[in-house]
Amino acid sequence: MVDIDRALPASDFGTAKWRIRVDARCAIGGPLNAVTKDGFPSLYLQIAWTQYKQEEPSSLSLIQTGVVDDNRHPIWNEQLLYNNPPESDKPSGFLWIGLKDKYNPNLIMTVYIPIELLRPYQPIHLQLQKYLEAEKCTIFLSLTLELPITKLTETLCDAVIKWVDFDPIPKCTNRCLILMTTNGYKPNALPFALADIREEVSLTQAITSQNKYYAIFASPIIKIPPSKLNNEHSALTYFLFPRSLLNSKIAFYTAVQDDKDLEYHTLPANIVGYSDFINDDLKHIFTSEEHLPMIFPVGYTNTSSLYNEMASSKCTLEITCIPYGDKVEIKKSKYGDEIEDLKSGMGFERGIGKGAEDEDKKISSLLAKMESTGDKEKWQILSKELAQKQEIINRMMKEVDEKKQSLKLTGAEIIDLRRSVKLLQNENAILRRRLGEEEQIQLSQMVTKEISKMSGEELRTKILKLAQAYRAERLRNEEFDKALKGAHAEISVAKKNGN
Repeated sequence: MVDIDRALPASDFGTAKWRIRVDARCAIGGPLNAVTKDGFPSLYLQIAWTQYKQEEPSSLSLIQTGVVDDNRHPIWNEQLLYNNPPESDKPSGFLWIGLKDKYNPNLIMTVYIPIELLRPYQPIHLQLQKYLEAEKCTIFLSLTLELPITKLTETLCDAVIKWVDFDPIPKCTNRCLILMTTNGYKPNALPFALADIREEVSLTQAITSQNKYYAIFASPIIKIPPSKLNNEHSALTYFLFPRSLLNSKIAFYTAVQDDKDLEYHTLPANIVGYSDFINDDLKHIFTSEEHLPMIFPVGYTNTSSLYNEMASSKCTLEITCIPYGDKVEIKKSKYGDEIEDLKSGMGFERGIGKGAEDEDKKISSLLAKMESTGDKEKWQILSKELAQKQEIINRMMKEVDEKKQSLKLTGAEIIDLRRSVKLLQNENAILRRRLGEEEQIQLSQMVTKEISKMSGEELRTKILKLAQAYRAERLRNEEFDKALKGAHAEISVAKKNGN
């Protein structure tokens, strides 16, 4: 699986008067180039601000995503913060977005998004589309206008998703996406609005159609099982919003990738899980002193096409809610180093082979230490994560076995095809030989048939003409021979006289 984990940006506003949070997700159908050997582009997004539409942005104001090499369908899965330029204290102007191939000096696609259409803390999810000759190129991204709030009656808070757990790990998917909705809204699909960038009206409608009474926050793509990320919250992701939204009905939804869904390609677009309304719990966590996270179960909707595959996997979300600017501290167990050593897979992966007994001794020793000090809960967490790793390894081994079997079948098919090709080549040679023989027979038959149709007088006349032509040709050849011999004799005489 391609590495899609990306670091989250620091949430501090600093000196910014306003900013736009850009979630660069993925693209589909990037055009081929004429530079690389296979023609595959290396795509990235550029982001800037302009005061006017169609104005070229300053190169000093550009920020960009990472480059995904040799891929027409890149997954950036990157979150960027674009702070306001010095000349714009209030949200105005246009957010300029350009799609670029590092091997091509020309931009593939440019979009000017009117910032005045964005409402604070109302995420806008866009599916930007442009037709390039016979194919279409599509970019998926999300934009959120954020303003610092320092009122006594209103502050900002972070809903921090510490972890998402699937037990056992589902076999039908390996990535997910988490949505947070307000005011009791229940989504049936991903909220991306389609916009044809050639039509200004289409882009405006796509933005304004999402300015509603509810908000939908969407996380970056998260692997299953997730990887622990190094960021200020030590979390998978977080959503920044005004504290007043805690008074609305807040729920979380999980979407997973469905390989049969070609429209969204790599995006997890199949919404299978949902939580209850947990705004009261989030308010309780927010007002508490330690802001300890809570575990929330996720139910599955039976209308999803992946319900049967996902129903056997228990899903939970570990979420906390903290005031903006606070950081969640992670308390380490006194056996933290030993746990991390095992969890990192250093000895665990070796345990598949000859070192299995040593790893079992390590685990047994650590278990004995924990039980002696009453640290059973941490061991349960460790054993669960080890079981998940083992399940992943088993799943990968099963996939390898399946691929081996598939390669064997493919090899057998190739051998059969080669045999068939050889037989066809032999048959073709035989048919060509027969065709040549039949053409000779037809030619001789045509001559014989023409002669048989002639009368005796006609045949005699033709024979006389042929004889006369033959005699004339022979006489002419004799004259040529005499002339050649005379010329040869003259050349010989001339040579002797010269000597």
